[in-house]
Parts: sequence; C-alpha cells; structure tokens
Amino acid sequence: MFICICNALSDSELKDAIAQGHGSVDDVYRACGAERQCGCCAENIAEMMREHRDDNWAIPDGEGRVVAA
Repeated sequence: MFICICNALSDSELKDAIAQGHGSVDDVYRACGAERQCGCCAENIAEMMREHRDDNWAIPDGEGRVVAA
C-alpha cells in the first residue's frame, strides 16, 4: 500500500528504511531516495516509527511475559 503518493513510497519500503534505524521522518525519506513533498504522509511515517520503536523495546522477562525495557 502506498503511504506517500508524492514519492510513490510503499509501507514495506518505509518499514525497511525505518528498520535500518533512521531517526527522523526526513531521514526515512532520504533513505528511500526521496524528500518531503506535500507532507501529508509525515504523520503516518512518524507513527510507523513509533510502532517500530515500541515493538523493539518490548523484551521477554523470562516468565513468558513481555515488559518494556
């Protein structure tokens, strides 16, 4: 699914760039070989970054539960 229409960036392409550890929305654009155009997708990309960060901060506690690091 396209998240950024201006740059034709798909959710999978953006997720790959986010997984590389880019720290800002503009860094993610650059990693995809693009730059911010209208900015309508910037909040969606920021949300994808938050979700990725949250998913990677949860670690098992040894009891089968997941705790935030």
